[in-house]
Amino acid sequence: MISAKEELQKYKLIKQQISALQISGDNGIQARTEAQQRQTARNKTLDSYDQVIHKELTHIQRVLPLAKSSRDEQLIQMLTRAMTRCQQQKKKIMTFRSAPERTLPTGVVVQTVVDRLIVVNNDVPDNVLLLTIHHIENAVYKKETDRSVNLFIKFNFGYPRKQPIVGETEMITGNIGMTAWGHCVNIPLGTGKLTARATLRHFEKKKISFEIYHRKQHMFSSTDVVICKAECSLATMLNKSTAPKLQLPLFLEERRKPVGGHLVVSMKMRKPLQGKDVREIQRKMLVFGSGSVRK
Repeated sequence: MISAKEELQKYKLIKQQISALQISGDNGIQARTEAQQRQTARNKTLDSYDQVIHKELTHIQRVLPLAKSSRDEQLIQMLTRAMTRCQQQKKKIMTFRSAPERTLPTGVVVQTVVDRLIVVNNDVPDNVLLLTIHHIENAVYKKETDRSVNLFIKFNFGYPRKQPIVGETEMITGNIGMTAWGHCVNIPLGTGKLTARATLRHFEKKKISFEIYHRKQHMFSSTDVVICKAECSLATMLNKSTAPKLQLPLFLEERRKPVGGHLVVSMKMRKPLQGKDVREIQRKMLVFGSGSVRK
């Protein structure tokens, strides 16, 4: 009797469940499916908002140190406000995630903002060109890419005309394919109106010349041989304060025949010789509601 009563209770429970399913039918299943689809779409929307905010924060974290280095106060204030807004937006997204019943705001748009960074290299003195000779890459010597050489480089700034500024790197023994120096030198440009005009003309028309030497070792002596040359135009520095990692083609003295490979150098000044070095950098920002907000 006890077993029969238990079986009867199970039967009644199953019957109630069957009846409930029969009453709801496909409409109940459809309602649940639509609710799941709405929740999935809501999560995707929030994910897309998060992605825009994350990219803008990454952009700010990359540009803000450059603005501080250049002491660009206007851009520093703008990026600081933008960072605060992004952090507030992230909190807002977290609130919507924790409360699925809340309706998402309408009129959310993504706007493009152009940041104007005025580059000033405060680590470089006034009226000085900082020249860095980095390395030689993919060079050959006597048609060999892995030949061991004793390399050093001489450079000639070509200015002033009577006593041009010259210099050379230390000698390094290594593979011709990749030889690195990291040699830095401050080239003074002089001051005064006449000097400034002469300097400007020199930068407009002239180049820094480089000669790459190999020191051949003999039993009791050595011989320095020019194996290739390179040139670097100065015109870039007329309106730019930085020319990073320039790849200068290597050539033979005869007819400037290219020999393959590059000499990699950088140039840097506090400010360009003419005007300002302004870099325009785009970033995207999330705007809740219609209209625009402060950057």
